[in-house]
Amino acid sequence: MPVLSVLLVLLALGGGLFGRLRAQAAHGGRCRRAGWPTRPSGAWSLRGAPPGCFSATRAALARESPARLLSHPGWPKRWARRPPLAAMGVSWPGEVMDIKAKDLLPIPNLTAMRRVLAIAPHPDDNEVGAGATLAKLVALGARVDWVVATDGAVGTLDPGERESLVETRRREQEAAIAVLGGGGLSWLGFPDMGLRDRRAELTTAVFRAIRSAAPDVVLCPDPWMPYESHPDHRTLGMAVTEAVSMSHFPMVEPSAGAPVEPPAIAYYGTAWPNTRVDVTDTFEQKLQAMW
Repeated sequence: MPVLSVLLVLLALGGGLFGRLRAQAAHGGRCRRAGWPTRPSGAWSLRGAPPGCFSATRAALARESPARLLSHPGWPKRWARRPPLAAMGVSWPGEVMDIKAKDLLPIPNLTAMRRVLAIAPHPDDNEVGAGATLAKLVALGARVDWVVATDGAVGTLDPGERESLVETRRREQEAAIAVLGGGGLSWLGFPDMGLRDRRAELTTAVFRAIRSAAPDVVLCPDPWMPYESHPDHRTLGMAVTEAVSMSHFPMVEPSAGAPVEPPAIAYYGTAWPNTRVDVTDTFEQKLQAMW
């Protein structure tokens, strides 16, 4: 059964969500006045949260409704809509609690995405890396827009055909998109093998593409893939990662459009997949698009 393996990530959240968080003592007078459970000796809260509002026992915390937990003053606002602490395996006085990133940041459901932006360093990278999945998303009702960063002119052993190859690869890209279900196509216009030297311009262009499309998810190559030797793949992947994680900050790349909510990012060609998509029904489309 053909499957695509990707690494799906939610990047843009406030600091302090990852790694270890240490429980610390706090006082609960304000919480008692608000009707929140405490102990006479003081409650326990997360570092950085206002003093005391949680019960000092996991069992007592588990009895609280998620809605009540999310509304009380000790719950950090940046954790809105996240699971209550009892669901995260909280450790209490003096213990360090290990919270896995996937518990705080659930892996997005790729097949539920309806606005998809596929950004490739060269013509054919999206098709090779995720063509069957993109076709499946189109079949499921998603709109897929395509962005290609370079002209693909270096992909030949004959230097004499460089100019003609650019036109050929444009036609091939358009035909491949038609096979996979259509969608808008944008060319960023950078020279093949030239992204590393024009990183700042590339990043601005990627910001503009993401803010213009306001996608639910962006697909691109994984820049951290071991043994990735192509500088365009590494550079494009990092530029997309930066743009995704900063797309909601108005003072970051202000010339690249109005801020948008950060999308998820799906890295294809990754060595650390956390999502697999059954592409049995669309694998032939991928092959047709490639050939």
